[in-house]
Amino acid sequence: MDQPMLSQAMLGQAMLELDAGDPGGRVLRFPAAWLRDNCPCADCRDPVTGQRLLDLAGSADPVIASASASAGP
Repeated sequence: MDQPMLSQAMLGQAMLELDAGDPGGRVLRFPAAWLRDNCPCADCRDPVTGQRLLDLAGSADPVIASASASAGP
């Protein structure tokens, strides 16, 4: 089965939107707060326990300042 290819990405300060490029016209939306809360990088998670190092409770809403992408396997 062929996997749909990403056809478009739109980046705003509070949301990342990805057009999945499938026939159903599906658009995936990721709020900045969700992206920050689920970030797996070593700056955001303890490398041994996986525990979040940042506490978003009571902080200002995160802003997407930049983004990068890489091709998957």
